[in-house]
Parts: sequence; C-alpha cells; structure tokens
Amino acid sequence: MPRGDVKAEAEKGKAFSTDRIPAVARLLLAIVVVQAVFWLLLNPILFGPGHGPHTSFELSNYEAAELATPDAAGLAGADFKPIEGPGWWDCCGPGYRGLRFQFTLPEVPEEGLGFLPQVSVDNFQVRINGSIVLQHGKITLPNNTYHGNERRIEFVPASAVRAGVNQVEYIMVRNAMPYFDLMKPVLGPRHEIETAYAWQAFLLGPFEMSCIVAGFVLAGFAFILFVQSEAKGFAFALFLLILAWTLKAHHYSWSDPPMGGELRLFYYFMVTAMVPLAWLNFANCWTGRPIRWVGAGCLATFGLVAVLTAYSLWGMPPGEGFDFISEVTNIVGTAFMALTLGILAWHMIRHGDDRHWEVAIFVLILLLAVLEFANEYLWQETTGYFTRTNPLLILSLAIAVFARSIRLFRSADQINQVLSQRLALREQELLNAHDRERELIKRQAHDDERQRILRDMHDGLGSQLMSMLLAARRGEARPERMAEGLQSVIDEMRLMIASMDSVGESLFAALSLFHDRVAPRIEGAGFRLDWSNSYGTEFPEYGPRPTLHVFRILQEAVTNALKHSGGKTIWIVIEPKPTEAERVRITVRDDGAISSGTAGDGAGTGRGVANMRTRATAIGAVLDMGRDDKGMYVMLDLPMPGHDTAAKGSWQSGDGKMVSPQ
Repeated sequence: MPRGDVKAEAEKGKAFSTDRIPAVARLLLAIVVVQAVFWLLLNPILFGPGHGPHTSFELSNYEAAELATPDAAGLAGADFKPIEGPGWWDCCGPGYRGLRFQFTLPEVPEEGLGFLPQVSVDNFQVRINGSIVLQHGKITLPNNTYHGNERRIEFVPASAVRAGVNQVEYIMVRNAMPYFDLMKPVLGPRHEIETAYAWQAFLLGPFEMSCIVAGFVLAGFAFILFVQSEAKGFAFALFLLILAWTLKAHHYSWSDPPMGGELRLFYYFMVTAMVPLAWLNFANCWTGRPIRWVGAGCLATFGLVAVLTAYSLWGMPPGEGFDFISEVTNIVGTAFMALTLGILAWHMIRHGDDRHWEVAIFVLILLLAVLEFANEYLWQETTGYFTRTNPLLILSLAIAVFARSIRLFRSADQINQVLSQRLALREQELLNAHDRERELIKRQAHDDERQRILRDMHDGLGSQLMSMLLAARRGEARPERMAEGLQSVIDEMRLMIASMDSVGESLFAALSLFHDRVAPRIEGAGFRLDWSNSYGTEFPEYGPRPTLHVFRILQEAVTNALKHSGGKTIWIVIEPKPTEAERVRITVRDDGAISSGTAGDGAGTGRGVANMRTRATAIGAVLDMGRDDKGMYVMLDLPMPGHDTAAKGSWQSGDGKMVSPQ
C-alpha cells in the first residue's frame, strides 16, 4: 500500500476511535430501546397466550382415512382407522382425507358452539352429526379454493348438536402440497370461545388484512419514489422489499388465485425466497455505498432458487420435493439475513451513520427473520414473525425513510425558494443596470454628436461666415452671393439644432422626427415631398448611436438634394429590402439632373458624401449613391441586429462610432 494510503487509513482509524464514539453510543442506545420495546411490550401483545379462560370440550376417538370423493358417500365408503389425537399429519397429496372424532355434551348451549378447526390444508368441510356446519369455497379437485389458510373462529348452531355424544367429521383436500396437518381443535360454548379468542381472531383477521393493504399502499408510494427520485437503486430496492413481504403475507389470504397445484407452490416459494434477497439488496443500497456484486448476486441466487424449486415440484416425489425446497428456502433465508446484518455492521464500523433509529429497526427485523427461517429449518414450526411483526416494523422503517425524504424535499424546496428570490433580485439588478447602460450610451451618443457638431460649426460654418466677412470688408460681397451664403448657413444651423433632439430613442422615432423636421424645409425650398413607408412601424431594435448615424445620413442626402438638385420633387421611400424582407431599405431620390455633391457614377467626392460613407461603414449598412433614368438617389440598406456579422457589435451594443474623414 502506498505511504499516502497508509497515512489516510491511520487518520481514518484515529477519527473513528475518537470522533465516532458518541455516534456508536447513540446507535447502541437506539438498538437497545427498539429491542426493549419489542420484547417487553410488542411481543407479549402479538405472541402472548391470546385467549382467556374458557371451557373446551374433551375430544376423543380420533380416526382418519383416505377418501375417494369429498362428500357423504366418500365418508361412508372410507376405511377409517384409529389414530393418536389430537395432533395428526399425513402425506402425500394431492387427494382427499377424512378425519373424525367425538365429543360429549351434557346439554346443548342455547347460543351454540364456538369452534377453531386448527387444520392446515388447502380447503376443508366440517360435518357434525352428518350435517354440514362449515365450508368456504370449493373442495373438489382440481378447482378447489384455498380457504384452508384462513384462521378464524367458526360458529356451530345449537340445532346441529345434541346432548350426549356428537361426531365431528372433516373432509380435507390438497391440490399439491403434500401434508395434511391437524392441530388440536378447540370446541366450546360460543360466548366463551368468542371472548377467549377475540384478540387472536383480530390478529388473524382484520389486523392481518390491514397489514396487507398497508403493504400494498406502501409499495405504491415506494414505486412513486422510485419514479420521482434520482436515487433509483435505493427507491427500487425499497419497493421490492415491501412488495416481497406483502405478496408473501397476501399468499395466505388469497383464497381463489388464478393458478393452483404446483404452480401455486412455485409462486409461494419464489415469494418466500424473494424476501431475504430483497432485504440484502435494500440494505446494500441503504448504506449509500453499495457493493457492486450484491445486486447481481441476489439476482443470480433468485434464478438458482427458481430452478431448484421447479425441479423439486415437477421432478421429485411430492414429499421429498417439498421438504427439499423448504430446506433450501430456509437456508437461503437464514444465510442472506445474516449477510444483511453483516453488511450493516460493516457499514456502521467502516463509515458510521447518523440514521440510528433506522438501523435499530433494521437490526430487529433481520433478527426476527433469522429466527423465523432458522425455526422453520430446525423444528418445522413458524414463529409468526413475518405475518405479525414485519408489517409494523416495515411500516416504521418506511415511515422513517419517507420522513427523511420529505425533509430532504422540503429542504430542497426551501433552497429553491431562496434561489428563486435571489435570481429574481439579480434579474432586477441586471435590468436596472441595463437601463442605466442604455441611458449612458444614449447620453454618450448625444455628447459625441454635439462634439462633432461643434467641430462642424467651427470648421464648416465658421469658415464660411469668415469668408463672407472678408469678402464684405474687401468690397467684393455681391448681394445675390451673400444671400445664397446666408441661406446656406441658416439651413445648416437648422439641421444642427434639429439633430440635437432625441433621435436615438428608436428608428421609428428617428424617422418620425426626421419627417417632421425635413418636410417644412423641403417645402420652403420650393420642392414637393413624397414620403412613403411600406415597412410599417415595427422596426428592428437598433441602438441609439446607429440610429443617430441613420438620421445623419438621411439629413446629408436631403441637404445635397436641396443644394444641388435642379428638380422639383424629393421622394423618401422606406420599404423592406426586396431580397430580404427583414431588412430595412431607405431611399432618398430627386428628379434633378445631377448633384454637384456626387459624381455621375455615384462614387461621391465631397466632404458630406465622405461622412455618409463613414457612417454607413460604422454601422455595417450598405450605402449606394448614383443616377438612373428617374434622377439622383441615395439608397441605404440597414443590417439586421445580430444577423450581420460585420455590424453585430454596432447594432446590438450601440457602439458604432463616427470617424470623421480627414
């Protein structure tokens, strides 16, 4: 072992010897408490005498015989032979058996008799003095029912008995299971028997049925947990465990199953074998550190038991086969329950665990299961632990598991709520930050544009006014030339002032403002404005700076048309681009011959045209200028935000910057 691993193991052992002592003490305390509660409180209730004082009639003259038919004729034709009573057994089925004994009544009780048949067969019929007093279901092979597994107090009417000697006759049937078993029947006054065995009747009747129903309900919850939980292995192991026990308990009350004979026995032994295998698999998953081979080993063992069961039932004599597979299931049960205890012990020693009460219940259940299988293997007697204690203990274990899961789900819900609140707060902060950023970008765009306007005023208007002033001082200022210069200065000043409004709000707002500003100017210059918008009002969302660039390009195009066109009409057309309907196309056209601000081929050499091209390039738009048979035009194709790679940054973040040409 590497030195690092040795050191880690030493640290682990040191941690166990000091830190885990309180945990071990709590675990031992939980085990002691659970064991004390069961053996001192629960066990006397479930496995005490179960009956009070009562009168039980003396039974005598036991006789038994093999019957040809399950009726009066079969009883009459049978060869009855004396047997030692009251206990009796016979082998080997299938077939019918008859049993009879006698009891004496000094007088007939008015309420009749209470009767516990105490027989272990598939089904049976009871006759007293030749009259049928008890039969549930069918007793005729091969379609008999299995009411013989039921344990309850039966009642005999007073009319069926007489003072003096009475004869009781049993007709018993076995479909496959080899043994006919009879324990000592209990027969006495109805009121006394009913009072004395009321608690036992409750445990064997309503209590057992309630446990079975609870088992199926818990199995359903476990399956839902399996479907919803991320811990699929553990949830499925819990589902199999609860289902295995419930099916085994239900077997004894399943009076009319769809299968009978050896097939029913096969089902019984497979369910019996499934219980300890399910316990081992569940314990392995419960540790949280499952051993990989355990699941595969359980499945392989289950398959082996299935093969042995089939061979014993269909390949061996009835008595030998039944005894063989019974021993196999008892050995497997004892071994796997002991192995389950070993896995739990190893987990607690090796890793420790704070689920002390679950472990304590675990230990008790497994201990009782070992006693059950061992008792059946050594003395062929059942302890009743599976049918009476396992329901309560499995219910306790399931409740503990579900409670822990609910706490985890509740914690997860609380965490989700906290995370949702934090996420909502963060989203609001991001929205506020985004709004502040948009406002900052808009202000910065306007500031940049104001700086550009100041430069243009200094370089353009300032130089033009200075030229006019020098001409006037030199006496070279002609009136018409001065009027033209002043008009040009006034127009330029109007455009600059108009552009200081909130152009960058949106493209629709910018175009609306452009229309309101430019229409009076065009009409005042003697032109007719033809404005057309077939795109609509739902324009793509552009940033403030790109929108301002579009506004400036259109301003420059109209200014050029007013200054240099010899026409009478200016058309401004807003429409979808013919080949790409999502894109916006804006065209400014006039009907003049040629603009002095542009060349005939549309290349353009003036300062205004250079600015237009620089702005279009900054936002990723396509600018086309030229002349056709209708006159001069300036055509601007805008990109789609996020679709045009070249303009993606400019349009989405609004950082397209104007670079003035030198």
